Amino acid sequence: MSALFDRDHPPRRRPRDADDDTAEIPVPTYTTTDHADDPPIGQDRSLLRPTTRARRIQGVLLLAAYVPASLGSAWLLGLAFLRVNLLVMLLMCGALVWLVPDTVRLARWLANLDDGAPPPRLSFHQNLLVSLLAAVYAYLLIDWWLLHQ
Repeated sequence: MSALFDRDHPPRRRPRDADDDTAEIPVPTYTTTDHADDPPIGQDRSLLRPTTRARRIQGVLLLAAYVPASLGSAWLLGLAFLRVNLLVMLLMCGALVWLVPDTVRLARWLANLDDGAPPPRLSFHQNLLVSLLAAVYAYLLIDWWLLHQ
């Protein structure tokens, strides 16, 4: 049994010579196709890149969330300043410092999308917070509008 294993699995390293100073990277000599339901190599779904239109739509949707979140945070900062509410002032200052640079970066990227520049890196947590803030600010705006009708 050992002789069969040694023949099928050659050693990864060969004995070194005194003059040998290069590393040898083993290259697999065979591939296994045990899984019949695997997609072919050229059709791997994770390797597909989005089209320019899909990137533009995604960017516009993100910008449609970032702009109201930034403007709503600025509005609440102004209201907190008028009412001397320190906690809300600190939260809205933090939100503005965190969101405004990425909002500007996203708008510049959308304006120059055809240049082939990579999209700005936005974290999942930031996108989630922006979406929630935009939804809350939209609700507050509608509520205020209905209250003053």
